[in-house]
Amino acid sequence: MAIPYALLYRVGFTPWERARPVLAGRLGALLRTEELAHPEGSSALDIGCGTGEYVLQLAERGWRSCGIDTAAPALRRARELAETRRLPVEFHRADVTDLRRTLPSAARRDYRLLLDIGCFHGLGARQRQRYGAEITALTQPGATMLLFAFAPGRRGPTPHGAGRIDLERHLPGWHVDEIGSTAESSVPGPHAADAAPQWYRLTRKP
Repeated sequence: MAIPYALLYRVGFTPWERARPVLAGRLGALLRTEELAHPEGSSALDIGCGTGEYVLQLAERGWRSCGIDTAAPALRRARELAETRRLPVEFHRADVTDLRRTLPSAARRDYRLLLDIGCFHGLGARQRQRYGAEITALTQPGATMLLFAFAPGRRGPTPHGAGRIDLERHLPGWHVDEIGSTAESSVPGPHAADAAPQWYRLTRKP
């Protein structure tokens, strides 16, 4: 990862967590469409799940849910929340650029839905290539992904963003569609005004 998220969780500097409640509302509307496209009880994977807001939302809606992250402090909090809410969610410390090695074999299932809310847009070019190969290996044609990203741009230490061209270049096994933008007020931080956040829906090609 381009940003040491585990360290930022330890010191308590996690502005992206403040955006989760707003983005979770938008995600709920998007998931209603996905629930029509996939069988009930399908498997879903949240890439870069953080403290688990979105993967717990998936579980509440009936998805067989798994969350992955590299930040151990965030995963501890996510597991606590899942236990408190009595939701059967799996959490694993795994690297999205090396899932076939770092994700336990029992969790390498045929995922029908992937979530990426702020992970891909923080990766470098080589990491994005590996990301594309790894997520393709965990899915079958017809799987879908909902991805949230800042528009491309240099914003100091914050994610440099990604656009449709970046997605098509590094995820050649997927068809990319734009869904729509998100109000900049939902993105905390000094660069919210030029972040131009965007949602995408991707479908795994045959």
